[in-house]
Amino acid sequence: MICLLIVYTKLLSKVSKRNLFSIVCTFYSLCFLGIAYCFAFPGTVSTRVLGFTSYLTIESFGSLVVVIFWAFVATTVDLASAKRGYALIFASGQVGALLGTTLVTQVSYLGIPLLIVFAACGSFAVPLLIKKVIKLLQRGGSHSEIDRPMKQGAGLFEGLTLLLTRPYVLGIFLIAMLYRVVMVIFDYQMQLLASAHYSTSGYAVFNAVYGQAITLI
Repeated sequence: MICLLIVYTKLLSKVSKRNLFSIVCTFYSLCFLGIAYCFAFPGTVSTRVLGFTSYLTIESFGSLVVVIFWAFVATTVDLASAKRGYALIFASGQVGALLGTTLVTQVSYLGIPLLIVFAACGSFAVPLLIKKVIKLLQRGGSHSEIDRPMKQGAGLFEGLTLLLTRPYVLGIFLIAMLYRVVMVIFDYQMQLLASAHYSTSGYAVFNAVYGQAITLI
């Protein structure tokens, strides 16, 4: 993630928001297509390499692309629009998560490679939708500069400096970090038990049902 953030920080001040989405989402689309190919044709790469590659791709995608999206939203909407729109965005995201996990429950019919291809298509659709949104905003005239690169702000190590010099920031970091550590440990234990009990397809369905439950709650 540190390596990806370094590249992302450089891109942020060099390319337009539209091109930023295009570069990042196209990169992940190609990664997903490559993973789907390796699943469809076992033996292309070792299962260990495929497992680590899949994990790193999915985890970094969820971290990086979501951050880029919310950064785009935050620089696009005013406070009044945010109050009306943020709840709708979150609700839509939950509906999407529910539909996605429901699709995975049909893995025995669709197959894992096809499901990963769906993810690649979804990632590739993001810059197309963002391009449409930018054009609509520019047509209104109030967001004529929306597609320009972001101004160079804080340096790469500014966050680390704040952690070391501002105790309350360090406290917030520790609360968030300790929660994540505990969550990852419990999740890892659950995944070990599930993977020992289910086949590959059954394991995918288990995680889909688990995702459905979390989304509904």
